[in-house]
Amino acid sequence: MLTPNPLNCPQSDALVTGTINDEGVIGPIGGLIEKAKATRVLGYDYLLTSLDDPRDVLLTSFIEDRYGIRLVNVRNLTDLCNKMFSNEPLDTPTYNPTHTVVDGVGRYETSGLDDFRMIAVTMVAEFDDGISRELNEVSNRSELYKILSYYKEETPLIRKLIEHGYLYTAANKVFTMSIDVRYLLGLYKGFDLNEEIEATRSCLSSLDIHEKRDDNWDWIAGAEMRITWANDTVSQVSEQVASIDTDEEEYMLYNTVLRAKAWCTVARYLNIRSNGTPVNESLLRDLAKMRLNHLASEFAKTSITSKDAEQHYLYAQQNYE
Repeated sequence: MLTPNPLNCPQSDALVTGTINDEGVIGPIGGLIEKAKATRVLGYDYLLTSLDDPRDVLLTSFIEDRYGIRLVNVRNLTDLCNKMFSNEPLDTPTYNPTHTVVDGVGRYETSGLDDFRMIAVTMVAEFDDGISRELNEVSNRSELYKILSYYKEETPLIRKLIEHGYLYTAANKVFTMSIDVRYLLGLYKGFDLNEEIEATRSCLSSLDIHEKRDDNWDWIAGAEMRITWANDTVSQVSEQVASIDTDEEEYMLYNTVLRAKAWCTVARYLNIRSNGTPVNESLLRDLAKMRLNHLASEFAKTSITSKDAEQHYLYAQQNYE
């Protein structure tokens, strides 16, 4: 049990946010910008939270400059109580984002995944080229240069993951990093939400999906699903643009559109042409119906359902119909 010094009062100028698991570890949260603004509006000077997520660390300077507060990293409940029940001023060192850990990672068998290996390699190469172009356009003394340099240093580590056979991990890492980079660039350099929406729509309309064949049908199905996700997301964001009241709401919608655009890019990667035998769609339709019915029965058995899983089910049903 934690027993703070009774002579010490809680810090009166600090708020705390984050998740806490059974072991007392404080986890990262979403909406750090929105919570930082709330901290300022309520008149507090410090926001104590987990800064283990690299993007949150890279947002620190932007948040502190914009809202005039200080972010303080707390890793567990003991750390939190020591800081909250201290009569000393809160320490706010410069935080550095952690890099992907590759050393000591074993090798994973990837036979039969040559197509996906090529996708992962291409994703990393395009991401790396994009970072290099952005680095050439900013001052090497700027905060944005530091941010871009972090992601530049990540790319050889992601390539090592591919070499060790962790293809899906590498591809997913690049997927999320590409969204984070565009988001951070938008915050620092400015963005036009309507232009980003139109660019995403243009990306989606430019996709010419290939015919499903016996050796590419799963890839094409994956591309179609991501197109559905992206179109639905863009439609939802478009409906909310007119009701935006704050910069923070616009930041959130901007991040959402960037995710939709990233899905469009992934759909392009998955859109693999094939000279194989055309697939009998009616057979796939029967299989899809069986899977959808199974999922519906599983959802009916429990009152606790992942919102993400439920949304994916609805998208699958939409594609089926």
